Amino acid sequence: APARLPLLPLPMYAARYAAARLREIIDGGGMTMPLLAELLAYRVEIVGQDLREYTDLVDAEYAFGNEQWYSAVQKYQAFFARPARGVDLQFDRFRYRHAVACLKADLTGDAARLAERLLGTRGLEPEPRAAATKLAYVARASRVDAKSTADERTAMTTAAKRFLAASPADPDANGARVLLAQTTGDTAEALR
Repeated sequence: APARLPLLPLPMYAARYAAARLREIIDGGGMTMPLLAELLAYRVEIVGQDLREYTDLVDAEYAFGNEQWYSAVQKYQAFFARPARGVDLQFDRFRYRHAVACLKADLTGDAARLAERLLGTRGLEPEPRAAATKLAYVARASRVDAKSTADERTAMTTAAKRFLAASPADPDANGARVLLAQTTGDTAEALR
């Protein structure tokens, strides 16, 4: 297998040239996951360049990497608002990062909804499924308080049970158990 070249900073003219070449590929419908991964490896150098519908994804990943949570949320929303051209593209990883950015930006309702939508994805691999399950629980649990609506408490209970079923040995599982015990109206169930 050929050795990968180390990632080196691109001079500005090289970034413009790379962006022009990438636009040709995107316009031709030739974007692939390996090419997208390579593009995102250079996100610092290419951020701000016109990459058609992938501009917002590059900007979102740049903002996420720099912990600019609100900017990341806005850029992910813009990216997912329109279809992306390419071959066999799989955006589950970016949908998960969008949910994480929402959680970090204290948009817990959005984080929970995005994680739960991701859990509904057909063919989601086990690792992202476990991460999204935990994220949905954490987001729902952080919203539950004395002023929560019955729907919010029900959604939290569902998220906690899903999390416990998927990851009973997780360090945060005891918190989910306590939360479930506190929200149940059945004393025997709470003790169990």
